[in-house]
Amino acid sequence: MATSEKPATTTTTTTQELSLQAQSIVTTAAHSKKVSDETLHTLETTVTDLEKTSAQIQSLLDMTKQTLAGCVVRVAGAKKSTETYLTGVRTAAESIAEVAVREAKMVQSAKEEYEERKREVEDEFKVMALEHQEAMNVFLAKNKVQENVASVQKKKVKLDIGGAIFSISLDTLLSQKETFFSSLFREEWQVKPGDDGTIFIDRDPTPYRFIFNWMRDGAQAVMPDDKVTLNAIVKEASFLCLEGLKTTASSRVAAVTAEEAKKATQ
Repeated sequence: MATSEKPATTTTTTTQELSLQAQSIVTTAAHSKKVSDETLHTLETTVTDLEKTSAQIQSLLDMTKQTLAGCVVRVAGAKKSTETYLTGVRTAAESIAEVAVREAKMVQSAKEEYEERKREVEDEFKVMALEHQEAMNVFLAKNKVQENVASVQKKKVKLDIGGAIFSISLDTLLSQKETFFSSLFREEWQVKPGDDGTIFIDRDPTPYRFIFNWMRDGAQAVMPDDKVTLNAIVKEASFLCLEGLKTTASSRVAAVTAEEAKKATQ
């Protein structure tokens, strides 16, 4: 009997152990399930949050794309506007440069023209000044000569012409302007009489009687009839710069020649 009771105790013990193990397993399984449920819930929540976050990120991305697209459009427009502006600026700058070059050329040309005109005016002024000075010198010289002549023009002058002595007033000798005699009595050329009181002129005396008569009486003076003397008068009138006498004597030569020709044909 004793032998048969011992196995019964062992069986009971084993059953209890198994029951405890089973309860432990169930407890562990329940705990694991709870943990799994909590983990699953956490994952689902996380997934939901991630989906929400992903949606927000996608929305942000879309907004960013739209913003970037707008920026690209605005940048392109700004670039085009800038290029257009820069083109305008370059064109304006080129135009300004061309105008500046033209203006510089015009200024340079005007400056050169001014300098040239200035030199011309200065040269003209110098010439005018010289002419004025010369005219003033001539005027003063003439006045001085006239003063000198006025003081002696009533005097009698003795001329030794080729050995023949002619006495004639200074008034008569100066009755014609710009002649040999008017030059002879200029202050700067005025000759002095010799020891005998005469002024020697180395010319043929033959025509001078008629020349001095013409200087005294003008057109009323008597001219000779022979062509030799008349030609001598023409020659001396040219030497003395007496154009009126030269014309008168030449006319007389022509008249005498015509008379001689007329007589020759009769």
